Amino acid sequence: MNFYKVTPVQEWTCTNLVDYYHKNNILELSKILDDVKKNLQRVADLKSGFDVARRTKAQGIINSWKVS
Repeated sequence: MNFYKVTPVQEWTCTNLVDYYHKNNILELSKILDDVKKNLQRVADLKSGFDVARRTKAQGIINSWKVS
């Protein structure tokens, strides 16, 4: 979950998230997408300890989440 703590929210895109997880040795796309979504849900939670901007951005990505 380090990505969500150190990366500016402007750089939170699906592409950047997938690249980050891929670089951290998660190679299977379905596993990457599952981990990204679960972590975004954790960040968006009010009790997560993340600031409002990060929680809002995470919720926005979740709300627009589309997997074909």
